[in-house]
Amino acid sequence: MTALLNRGVFDTRECDRVLAVLEENGSYAARGFMKPEGIVCFHTAAQVGFKKTLKDDGVPKSLQGPNATSSQ
Repeated sequence: MTALLNRGVFDTRECDRVLAVLEENGSYAARGFMKPEGIVCFHTAAQVGFKKTLKDDGVPKSLQGPNATSSQ
């Protein structure tokens, strides 16, 4: 399920603000769920979505979780 949290001029600072609200208040799609994954910031002119997660946003999926492998 999805929920529209904001609509306006594309601004990464606004994406970060909405993410902070989500972290503080929990999911808007599943009320009461306090561990939402994150958001997708959609740029309409480019027709591209940018996913931002609350946990490990800068870490590639291949390096997350119990089955993660590392080439180091």
